[in-house]
Amino acid sequence: MNIVKEYAELYQQAPNELKKSTVVRKRNDAFQAVKSDPRKLKGWIGTIEKLGTTGDGDAYLVIKSPMDGMTFGTWNNSLSDFQGKTLIKNGSPLYEALSELQEGDVVKFSGALAGSKNLTEEGKMTEPDFLFRFKAVEKVGG
Repeated sequence: MNIVKEYAELYQQAPNELKKSTVVRKRNDAFQAVKSDPRKLKGWIGTIEKLGTTGDGDAYLVIKSPMDGMTFGTWNNSLSDFQGKTLIKNGSPLYEALSELQEGDVVKFSGALAGSKNLTEEGKMTEPDFLFRFKAVEKVGG
């Protein structure tokens, strides 16, 4: 996430759209240079911002990182999730674990980045809203 922070600052300082787009390309190059898979996150801490179900009964989830405001979440409907496959299936062990949690809970989570939900280049760079495939979510503390 240091790459995200560093390039967000560079993006905001860039004087024009052409320079900003160059910063985006350089950030993508920096991600590619990471030796481990930068998409996989394990044991991260955040607060549940949104937790609910779709019309099909699957769960959607958004977790906000407390230190930098980045969000990690699934889509909130099956149409948007057609390709991403981020929704949490009703009846799965993860769904059952989530059913014991609520918005505002501090949790530890693991999974993999699946892209960005931001619609603009500026949003992707300065207020990242990551599409995420959750593997595990557990409440921190009692």
